[in-house]
Amino acid sequence: MPRASVARAAAATAMIIAALLLGALFRIVSGTEHHAYAKGAVAPDSTHVTIGDTYTLSTPGGVKKLTDRGVDVNRPQCEWSVNGSASQALTVVAAGQGTKAVNVVATFVAPYTGSIHVDCLGWGPMFMDDAPGSAPDYAGWLLLLATISLTVGVALGMGSLRAAGANSERATREDDEIERLVHAVHVRSEDHEVPRRDGDDVVV
Repeated sequence: MPRASVARAAAATAMIIAALLLGALFRIVSGTEHHAYAKGAVAPDSTHVTIGDTYTLSTPGGVKKLTDRGVDVNRPQCEWSVNGSASQALTVVAAGQGTKAVNVVATFVAPYTGSIHVDCLGWGPMFMDDAPGSAPDYAGWLLLLATISLTVGVALGMGSLRAAGANSERATREDDEIERLVHAVHVRSEDHEVPRRDGDDVVV
């Protein structure tokens, strides 16, 4: 196999292994993040918001999961607090059953600048995934890198296989041509063979 094909195959293997490792890290990290879309995630104690800005409230499974639990998704009763202080009513706008969002259940305008905790009756503690103060999405980056590595690895692997197949076919054709050439030379040599004189014609 040519060196280029060997190098391509080695690179493909390395990229696929990297994709598997990144995928494993994604599964581990995603379970530790405070995002509604992270598997097994727990809502953060607080998230930093800025007064007057609009944010979303999310929960794993969103409106569909709340509806399946028999919760009224159209009349949210939410409260916010700071560092465990007395809770205050929070005005929110429900996303409603017609929403196409996976996890978002409502939106609200921040009444305060700082880190707040939001809890809604029947909905539980809320995630604010779009807030600048929310936890970084490291798992998302790991998933993206895993996807890119796998795509590149598979592409390199397919290219290596095609190159190997082409080289094998070329080698077979060359072997066939050499065999035909040898056969032709052999036949021609037999056609031009000088006949041996008959020994009976020789007088001793």
